[in-house]
Amino acid sequence: MNTDKLGFSIEEAVEFSGIGRTRIFAAINAGQLVARKFGRRTVLLREDMEAFLRALPAREPKDGAPATDDEFLGEA
Repeated sequence: MNTDKLGFSIEEAVEFSGIGRTRIFAAINAGQLVARKFGRRTVLLREDMEAFLRALPAREPKDGAPATDDEFLGEA
C-alpha cells in the first residue's frame, strides 16, 4: 500500500492502522474519526487517521510501573 496517499478508503485505512473495519466504522459513527464522502465512496484523510491514532490512550503496564530495560529484554 502506498502510505504517501492523501486519503484512504476504509479497506486501506484498516491496513494502514491495523484496526478492523467494524471498529473504524464505530469510530466514525461516534465522531472520533472524521470521514468524508465522495459519491458513495467513504474517504479518510491521512491527517485525520494520524490524529485519531495519536489520540488513542496509551496502554499502561499491567502492574502500573514501567519495566526496567532488563525486564523489557527478558533478562530479569
